[in-house]
Amino acid sequence: MFENFTSMGERVAIVSERGQKYCYKDLANISLSRLSKLESKSVCLLICNLSANAIIYYIGVIRKRITTILVDANLDQQKIEKIISQFSPNYIISPVTSSIMRGEFEIIDRLEDFIIYQNKSENYDSSLQDTSLCLTTSGSTGSAKFVKLSLGNIASNTESIIRAVGINQNQITITTMPMNYSYGLSVINTSLEAGGMLIVNTSQVTSKEFWHKITEHKVDTLSGVPYIYEQLSRLSPEFLNKTKVRKFTQAGGKLSKPVREHFKEIVRETGVSFYVMYGQTEATARMAVLPPEDFNDFENAIGFAIPGGNLTVCNESGTRIESPGTIGEICFEGPNVFQGYATNRTDLLKNEPETPILKSGDLGYFDGEGRFYITGRLKRIAKLLGNRIDLEEVEHYLLEQGVETICVEHQDRLRVVSTLAEIPAEIQSCLLEYLRISPSLVTFKSISNIPRLPSGKVDYGSVINSFGEI
Repeated sequence: MFENFTSMGERVAIVSERGQKYCYKDLANISLSRLSKLESKSVCLLICNLSANAIIYYIGVIRKRITTILVDANLDQQKIEKIISQFSPNYIISPVTSSIMRGEFEIIDRLEDFIIYQNKSENYDSSLQDTSLCLTTSGSTGSAKFVKLSLGNIASNTESIIRAVGINQNQITITTMPMNYSYGLSVINTSLEAGGMLIVNTSQVTSKEFWHKITEHKVDTLSGVPYIYEQLSRLSPEFLNKTKVRKFTQAGGKLSKPVREHFKEIVRETGVSFYVMYGQTEATARMAVLPPEDFNDFENAIGFAIPGGNLTVCNESGTRIESPGTIGEICFEGPNVFQGYATNRTDLLKNEPETPILKSGDLGYFDGEGRFYITGRLKRIAKLLGNRIDLEEVEHYLLEQGVETICVEHQDRLRVVSTLAEIPAEIQSCLLEYLRISPSLVTFKSISNIPRLPSGKVDYGSVINSFGEI
C-alpha cells in the first residue's frame, strides 16, 4: 500500500481544505519524514480529524508498518483515555486541540496542527507486525472494541474496489465522511492507490462551500451513506449537468424509496453511474457492488461479490443454501476478512489467523443471476412474548406509510421513535394490525432529531438510552 507514490511524480494527490496541493512525490517523502522518530512494529493511537495532515500521518504509519488505532478527534475525552489505558500505545499522534493525559507521555515532535507523544513506559514488540490498523465497527465512536486489519486486508480490498468501481488516475474525489469510518477511509485508500486526486472537505454536502469545491476542482465522484444521499436528493438533473460529477457510490445501509426514486431519475436524465455497495468493517470496507447498469431495475439488490471475494447464503446450521430466493445469513470469504477483535494491547499480540468466513449477521438471498439482496438484520430482531419482529422491516413498512421512524427493542417492548409530534392514530393502528401484536407491546415516542454517528448512520444506542428506565 502507498509504495508507488514516487513513480507518480508531480501528479496532485491531495488538495487540503486551505487549497494546499500535495503531489505524490511529496507524499512519498513527507509521509515517512514526519514519522522519523517513531519505531516500526510499535503501537500508535492516531486521533484524526478530516484533514490533509491527518491523511499524511495515516499514510506514514501504514508505510512504516506501525500498528495504528484510528479514532475520531471528536471522541469524548473519557473514551480516549479509556482506549489509551487499554492499549498502552507507544505513540499518540493528535491534533493540538485534543487533550492527552500526561503521566508517562511526553511530546517528542510538533508540526503545524499535530503533536506526537511518546510513551516512555512501554516497549516495542515484534509480534505486532501483522496487525496494521484497528477500526471501530460501523463507524461507532462509543466502543473500545476494535476490528484488527492486516496490511493484506487493506491492500486486497482497496484493489478489489478499484477494479469493481473503475477508479483510475483521472478520478477526482471529494471527502464526505470521517476518515476513521471504514467506508470513508476506503474512499481515501482507493483514490490514492489508484493515483487520483483527493479533495479534502469538511463542509456539509448542502453548503455553498461544498459545491464551490465541486466546481473549482472539477470533482467527478461523490460517495456517501444513505443520510448523505437524503441531503443530496435536493439535486436536480439540470444542476448536476453543470458540474463534472459523473459517478456516485453508496454504502452504509439501504436508500429509502423516495431517495432512490430521485436518483433513478437523475441517472435517467444525466447518464451518471450510481454504484450501490455493501460492506462491513470486518471485511475491511466493502464486500459487494451492484453495477450501475442494474441500479434502476434491481432496487433491493446489493449486487455481486467484489473481485477476489465470495458471497454465500447459509441456513441456521451453517449449511450453504443452493436455491435462489431462499433467505438465510449472508456470509463472505475473501482476503479482506479481518483478523479478529481487540479490546486491549494483549489482543494485538495474539496475531490470530484471518477468519476464513465472515458471518455478516444480515439476512438475505440471491437471485437466479447471482445478485444478492438484504432483507433484514439478525441482530435487529426483537422477540416480544414469543413474537419475532424484524425492526428494519417495521421501519420500511412505516416509511411506505409516509412516516420515517427508528425502531428499537427496550425492556421487552417495541419502541417506535419519530420526529413527528405524533404518529397519526390510523398509522399506529395499521402497524399493530400488520404486526398482529398487543398495543401494550408498542410505545410511540417523539424526539426533536434522530441521533446519528459521525458516519451519518443512526445511533441506535442513543435512541435506546433516551427511554431511560421505563
